[in-house]
Amino acid sequence: DCNTQATVLATPNDCYRFVNWTENDEVISTASPYTFTLESDRNLVANFFRQYDFSAICSTGQRLYYRIIDAEQHWVSIVAPNGDNAFGWNGYTKPEGDITLPETVEYNGTSYTVTDIGNNAFVTCDGLTGSLNIPNSVTSIGDYAFFYCSGLTGSLTIPNSVTSIGKSAFERCSGFTGSLAIGSSVTSIGGSAFVGCSHFTGSFIIPNSVTSIGNYAFNNCSGFTGPLAIGNSVTSIGDFAFWDCSGFTGPLTISSSVTSIGDKAFLNCNFTNV
Repeated sequence: DCNTQATVLATPNDCYRFVNWTENDEVISTASPYTFTLESDRNLVANFFRQYDFSAICSTGQRLYYRIIDAEQHWVSIVAPNGDNAFGWNGYTKPEGDITLPETVEYNGTSYTVTDIGNNAFVTCDGLTGSLNIPNSVTSIGDYAFFYCSGLTGSLTIPNSVTSIGKSAFERCSGFTGSLAIGSSVTSIGGSAFVGCSHFTGSFIIPNSVTSIGNYAFNNCSGFTGPLAIGNSVTSIGDFAFWDCSGFTGPLTISSSVTSIGDKAFLNCNFTNV
């Protein structure tokens, strides 16, 4: 009847998340249930997002979730089960303890290669402890991939297969207490990628493959010591990129390839000379 209230409910199947209601390709609401007043016939469409394709237990005992990103090449991405957002593990058991990410994973009789750690894949998984082992098959680490995984400890090695590190990928991973080694294929380090990783120690090298360092990329990485040499392919260093990296004590070497240095990029660093 006209002018009466109607309510519709979208119920996702496993692996899916409700996104919104649309009508004639226009977004009407993101609520479910959605209540509205009937004034005429309506043609509402419920839209869902496929969060993952399958899950499997890795060698260290945690259940991980995967999305197939290339069915022909058999490539998969490790993803958060509730979608690539800040609430990626809501309603699911977060992985805990020491973790070794797999290089390959089996599904329906097919072996898939893990090439990507997706956006928000382990966001706020602060129950992860011990060292983090990233396989040599991974080529990209997404935005917020390990955001606030503060229980991870020891050194961190980004393997030579990785070409990009997303923004805030390791932000607030303050438990790392060893060295940080970035592989020789990384070309971009996203904004805030390692902000607040204040307990990394020892010397630090920006490899020659890197072309850009984002804003706040290493802000408050105060445990690094010794000199810093910016690789000879870097063209841009973002605002506050090394702000409060107060442990550096040797010289700072910036290559001639750099054409842009952001505001206060080296504020509160203690380099002896540039």
